Amino acid sequence: MAGDLAPDFTHQRENTFVAYFLSSVTVKLLLSGALRRGLPVIAQQPVSPEPGDASQTVQASSLPLATEATTPIADDLARPGARTVGAVVGMGALAGVKALALAALVVLVALGIAAGGLNIVPMIGAQTAEAVGPPHPNPVLPPAVPIGARADWAEWTYVQQINQVWGKDWPKVIAWFEELNARYPGNPMVFDKLYAAYIEDGRRLTHEGDLVGARRRFNQAARFDPHRPEAAEFLADLDARQAGR
Repeated sequence: MAGDLAPDFTHQRENTFVAYFLSSVTVKLLLSGALRRGLPVIAQQPVSPEPGDASQTVQASSLPLATEATTPIADDLARPGARTVGAVVGMGALAGVKALALAALVVLVALGIAAGGLNIVPMIGAQTAEAVGPPHPNPVLPPAVPIGARADWAEWTYVQQINQVWGKDWPKVIAWFEELNARYPGNPMVFDKLYAAYIEDGRRLTHEGDLVGARRRFNQAARFDPHRPEAAEFLADLDARQAGR
């Protein structure tokens, strides 16, 4: 039981670490971006000379006249600074709210990942594979034995290909064994296996209802090896079945 629970615990711990790292990095990036947007606004504010600083030169033409009209002008000059400070504070608050909202969203997504959300992709891939179905097997190529090849090498090549279709495609098994027997006659293995292939294909055709084709296969087996009784028995069974109709 402990061996079964260890992979799940390790997977959950890795997902939790990924979620924590993702949320912390996102919050840091958002807060740093908000600070970068707020600092230039403060830096762009005009700096007024200090009253007792004689090192700064002030042009006389730029100073307002000491009249009654200078009071509204001084109020107008003071208002932009207040509005700028308010704008900075508002922008900072808005950026903070956005950062918190995005951080909350990231935390929710991270919690979903930590709870096993990373397993969604393999499940989707498995569903796609089931919908498509299993891949079709590659076709089995016929044996490639050049003329004049040694008998043992030719037998090995033919058997390698025949084993792939044995019990699945009896006509192909028969065709390849007949070809091997014609090129290299007298092989005891071919003599035994080709007879068995005739019988098995005849049984297949009988099960499918093709009695004519089944009789042809049993006759081939009887002619190929007349000393074995199986072909004659299947032919007698076919005769009895057709007579009963």
